[in-house]
Amino acid sequence: MELLAAITLLATLGALAFAMARSAAQKTRRAESIQVMRQIGASLATYTVDHGRLPGPLNSAHSPFFSTSNKNLISYLWPYFNLPARPQTQELLPQFVPRHWRAWFEKQDPAASRLYRTTMTVTEDGREVSPWGNSNQGIPVPRWLEVNATIRIADTVALRDLYLELAPSYALPKAGELQNYSARLFFDWHVDTIGLPR
Repeated sequence: MELLAAITLLATLGALAFAMARSAAQKTRRAESIQVMRQIGASLATYTVDHGRLPGPLNSAHSPFFSTSNKNLISYLWPYFNLPARPQTQELLPQFVPRHWRAWFEKQDPAASRLYRTTMTVTEDGREVSPWGNSNQGIPVPRWLEVNATIRIADTVALRDLYLELAPSYALPKAGELQNYSARLFFDWHVDTIGLPR
């Protein structure tokens, strides 16, 4: 009887330890995703000061791989990441990708994988603005002062990671495979996370 009680106690402690370790790992991943998104936000904030506008014109889906032919976020922001040299074409930028995603993306086709999605059009009080312009429609990027005056920047999402609506067009991890939330960057450069459907 005492042996059975001891086995039950050990099994319970083991299950608790596993749950705590899993929770700690998820918190670490979430913290790193937020940190990467904050770094992107800081780069965007500096870019807007330097250029008076956001990078672009862009399309909506962005790869974590550098490309000279496809103008995605990395093409514009890599100088703001304190890299020792210009990235190589099809190079995965670690500063742009949380650590727990890097191995997954390294196995993907750079031309088909996407990690980030920009908010292309915002309508506020009947006024419409395309903060990033639109490379597919030939819409130029408006001045940052116009964007700032048109939209509620603290309430409007600028960029999301792990945006599942991009699938199946692009390679993306399945919900819950690496994490169960998405980090969001707003136009005032603060970051939060939102749960993903399973």
